[in-house]
Amino acid sequence: MTIITKKKPFEEVLGALKNVNKIGLVSCGSCAAMCQTGGTEGAKEMAEKLEQEGFEIVITIVPEEVCDNRVMMKDFRKIDEELGEIDAILTLSCGLGVASIIQVLSKKHPDIPVFISNNTEFMGMTERIGRFYMRCRGCGDCLLNETGGICPITTCAKSLMNGPCGGMVRGKCEVG
Repeated sequence: MTIITKKKPFEEVLGALKNVNKIGLVSCGSCAAMCQTGGTEGAKEMAEKLEQEGFEIVITIVPEEVCDNRVMMKDFRKIDEELGEIDAILTLSCGLGVASIIQVLSKKHPDIPVFISNNTEFMGMTERIGRFYMRCRGCGDCLLNETGGICPITTCAKSLMNGPCGGMVRGKCEVG
């Protein structure tokens, strides 16, 4: 399972960083790396773009899983001095990564704002790097035992759970 992310438009990222000069980059080495929205390459690309816009990148780290508080506590201990020098963190991760960073920073560096460069899309089934399928939305009411392993919420364009909708054209869904 991979949390699927897509890059926000760079102008939107710049807008979030409008009152910031010194940045710490935290780039997910797991899900976002697989989606090509993070990882080492994503961090390098983002650092170059930000530096061209006049930002100073003080520190860049690529934790294996930004969403794991234990990993982030360990990694932040290693860069504690640099954390004291930055105005903000920009994370190339999903929303869980932001939440983890904020929680871990709240103990020692509660005033450091955390911004995100990605939009979180869905939990994805991986076919290959860069190719994912939405097969679960994490709705909290799993029906797979009753539907033969096919989720009607993610596979039906109308998310119908009470049988065929009648909106078929030549045996195929009218929506998609």
